[in-house]
Amino acid sequence: MNVDLEPIGVVHSSISSNEAEKIPLHGVPAEIEVFDKYLAALDGIETKSHIFVLCWLHKADRDIIEVKPCKRFFPNGVIPEGVATRGVFATRSPARPNPISLTVTKLIKRDGNRLKVILDIVDGTPVIDLKPYSTGWDCIFSAHGGEGRFSNNVACYASLRKEAINFHGEECAGLAVGVRIALKAITGLKINLREQRVKLYVRGGGCLIDTMQALSGATLGNSRLSIETNDGSGEFVAVVSKDWNFRFSIKPYSHLTLAQIASTDPEQLFTLTEAVNVDLSQQLPSHQVSSDTARCR
Repeated sequence: MNVDLEPIGVVHSSISSNEAEKIPLHGVPAEIEVFDKYLAALDGIETKSHIFVLCWLHKADRDIIEVKPCKRFFPNGVIPEGVATRGVFATRSPARPNPISLTVTKLIKRDGNRLKVILDIVDGTPVIDLKPYSTGWDCIFSAHGGEGRFSNNVACYASLRKEAINFHGEECAGLAVGVRIALKAITGLKINLREQRVKLYVRGGGCLIDTMQALSGATLGNSRLSIETNDGSGEFVAVVSKDWNFRFSIKPYSHLTLAQIASTDPEQLFTLTEAVNVDLSQQLPSHQVSSDTARCR
């Protein structure tokens, strides 16, 4: 059986093919040029906030079927010893028998046959299809398995930041602090926040609550999340199992920029305390939801 693919456009990016490893996880500003013969196929795309971009990774190795996790998912780009290889069909590796990439991106602007987007794709990459992203069909928040890339409980700030922004909708101070807490829990305390035995209690603004929900998969419905919204004072996150309770008491951070929150020492953002032999019935009160509307500061 022959499969014929014809590019419908091409990516214009500031990242050349020999700089692929330098592309940040969140991508870079790019432009998709759709060929004139497919111009009519773009009608209505400007009404979509996000789109799927499918590309043919023409520089990828098609003979590799097992890989290790991407270096970009580890601090300083170093893969720890003992990290196992996985089949390419269980990864998002560009190296695969048919090197098709699948990226969800915000459609910033349409200008005729050119689409301004954010992509982690190198310059000159052929585009083979565009499809609209649907929140109803394509968002499966309850899905499991994405945390597998954090092999040996190692994660990086950029990856967690991207997940949180995708859920919350924008980057803000409360989100940045929540990402730092999740990073500390995963890398420092060796906790898989998505394990069903792990519960969270969050007292804080809606931005912090959104972030912890996004990075843990804990919800009110699965009984892994208890929340109490407030005006930003006395915020904390408790990460709890039947045997322990790690509490992150958050220090004032409204005076810090996003860059400062991302880079400052954790001790400047929160105080970490631990308790053992926790009685969950006492530690986790029933779900509390303030009538105040959650909003970014």
